[in-house]
Amino acid sequence: MLILGIETATTQVGVAIGSAEGLIATIDVVKPRRHAELLMPLIEDGCRHAGIELSEIDGVAVDIGPGLFTGMRVGIATAQALGVGLGVPVASVVSLTALAHTVIGVDGVIASIIDGRKGEVFWALYQRRGDELQPLTEPAAGRVTDVVAAIGTHGGQAVAVGDGAHRYRDELVSAGPGLMLGDLWYPSSAAVVEVARSADAWVAPVEVAPLYLRRPDAEINWATRRGAS
Repeated sequence: MLILGIETATTQVGVAIGSAEGLIATIDVVKPRRHAELLMPLIEDGCRHAGIELSEIDGVAVDIGPGLFTGMRVGIATAQALGVGLGVPVASVVSLTALAHTVIGVDGVIASIIDGRKGEVFWALYQRRGDELQPLTEPAAGRVTDVVAAIGTHGGQAVAVGDGAHRYRDELVSAGPGLMLGDLWYPSSAAVVEVARSADAWVAPVEVAPLYLRRPDAEINWATRRGAS
C-alpha cells in the first residue's frame, strides 16, 4: 500500500510517501503562512522523488492537529480532495502522536508540546512500551504549567519535544532535573505515514475532521465583535 502523508498543522509543510517496506520519499520545509501555496507542489515533488505517479497512491494520511488552524484546514481539505479524486481512503493522525512517534530510546514519559499561541500549548503525554507508543493522557489545550503538573503525576521524568517545548523551555527546565528538552520541533510527514500505517484506521474522506481543542481564532474574534456591537 502506497501512502501519501501530509503535515501542515505547524509552521512546517511536509509530504512523505511510504509503503509497507518503509519510506520512499520525504520533504519537510519550515515556511510559515505558505501552506496553501506550497503543499501541492511538494506533493508533486514527493511523487517525482519516489518515482511514482500520484494516481498510484492507495491512501492519504493527514495531520489533523491540534496546531495552526489555517494549516490544518489546508492539509485536511487537500487530503479529502485527493481521497475523493483518487478514490482512496484517508487516515487521521494526531499531531502530538506524530511528534512523539519520532522519539526513540526514551524509557520515560514523552511530552509532546505544540505552541498554541496566546500563551497556550497543545499537549499530550506518551510512553513507549516495547515498540508500541501508548498515550498517557488525551490531547489538551492549556498552559505549560498544566503539562508540568501532569508530568509530575507520572513520576516527574520526561523528555519534552515540540515547538511549544522550545518556546517555554525555561519554565520546563526549571520544573526539575527530571525534565529534559529534546531536539524535535515539529511532527514529521514521515511520522504521519508511519503512524497511519501502524494504526491502519482508514475512513472515507468526508469523515476526516480537524482536532481543534479550542475554537478557531476567527470564530472567537467574530463573537467578540458581535458582542461589542
